[in-house]
Amino acid sequence: MAVAVLAKSPPAGPSRALRASREIPRLSMPLPGSDVAVSEVELAAGTRATYGQPERLEILYCMDGLGELTDNETGDHHAVVAGTLWIATPGTSAELIAFRGMRVMRVVAPAVR
Repeated sequence: MAVAVLAKSPPAGPSRALRASREIPRLSMPLPGSDVAVSEVELAAGTRATYGQPERLEILYCMDGLGELTDNETGDHHAVVAGTLWIATPGTSAELIAFRGMRVMRVVAPAVR
């Protein structure tokens, strides 16, 4: 199964080459009584980050910024703006490129310990 993207914007074209990456976790916490972890991630302009893990579900929501998500299975490109939600089911992955600084809320299940 490919990465599912629910977006407010149409698919984007291929990526542009960007500068070095930087990803900063701002907040990370397990949810008490559950096997889920929530984190807020800040991505600097030019950051390339891969989301999706073999044995975990990842749900990501863009709160601010502008970027592009490429599904590593299908090669499909999707514009990412505030309000875009995407889901990487276990075994799928996608690369996110931040064109402008981004803030992303990330939910992982089961939580990484």
